Amino acid sequence: KLLEDRFGRVSVHGNVEHAGTFEHAAPFQIEDCLIVPVRVSHNIPDSWAFVVECGDIRLLYAPEFMDRFWLKEPELIKDIDIAAVGYMPDVPPGRDGASFKKDIALLRRSDCLLFYVTPGENLESIENCFREYEGLTFVSPYVASVLDVVPDRMRGEFPLLGASAVFEGGSVPRGPCVVACTCTEVAGYVERLGGDDRAVCVVSNDFGLSTLARRAEREGEGSLERFLRSLKREGRFLDVFQSAHGSRGLVRELLAHLLLSRSCIRVMVSHVADAASLRGAFQEGVQLVDEFCA
Repeated sequence: KLLEDRFGRVSVHGNVEHAGTFEHAAPFQIEDCLIVPVRVSHNIPDSWAFVVECGDIRLLYAPEFMDRFWLKEPELIKDIDIAAVGYMPDVPPGRDGASFKKDIALLRRSDCLLFYVTPGENLESIENCFREYEGLTFVSPYVASVLDVVPDRMRGEFPLLGASAVFEGGSVPRGPCVVACTCTEVAGYVERLGGDDRAVCVVSNDFGLSTLARRAEREGEGSLERFLRSLKREGRFLDVFQSAHGSRGLVRELLAHLLLSRSCIRVMVSHVADAASLRGAFQEGVQLVDEFCA
C-alpha cells in the first residue's frame, strides 16, 4: 500500500517497473524462485519473513521479528537449508536495560510536555508508549501519515494511535501531554516552544537521537545538541529502546526449532553484534556463511 501510494504520485525508484502485492502464505514466483511470504510481528507494521525455494535450496529470510512465527504454521517453515536472520543483543551495547514503565519519573510530571521520539514507522512502540501514559496523546504529521497507509486489517492493533490528535507544533492543552514524533520533527517543535512554560522532557526510542545525545558534550554545536545537553544536565532526557533488535533469544529458539529436522543449518547474519555466540550455542549445528560473521 505504501509503495502503491508513492508510485501513484511520483516514482522515486526509476528501476521499478511494477509494484505488486502479496498475501500471507500465498506463494509467488520470481524467475526460478518460489517465494512464500510469512507475516511476522515487528514494531514496524506489516512486516514479513520469506521462505525462498530455488533448486534444492530452501532459504528463510527473517532479519527482524518479535514473535515465534515458526510455531504458528510449522508446515511453512520446514526443511530450511539456510536462515538469514538478525542477531542483535537483547540489551543494546552500553544500555542499562531501562524500559518504558509508569514509574519513570518523567511520566509523573503533572506539568510535563513529553516528546516520545522514534522513527515514525515504529507504530507498535508508540502504541506501547501511549498505553503506559495517562495524559493526553498526540502524533506528529509524519507518524499520522504512516498510520494512514496501514492496511485496514491492522487498524485494530493501534487503537490509541488512531484516537490521537495530530500535533502541528502550535499550542496544546494544559496538563500532561505526550507527542510521538521523529528526530527531525522534535527539532522543529523545540524551536517553537518559547511561549510554553511547561517542563519539556524527551524520551528517545531513536538510535540516531540517542547517539547525538551521548555526543552532545562540547560547546559550539547546533541548537538541537545544546538543547539535548541541557535536558541531560537537568535529568529530562531518557533512552528507552523497544525494538525488535533485542533478538538473541528468539533467534536461538528459531534455530533450535529448525535443527529438529536438520543436523546442520547454514546461517547468514544481518544486524550482527556477536554472531560467534551462535556457534558457541549450537556447536557444529550452525555454520556461519557470510562476511558479517568473520
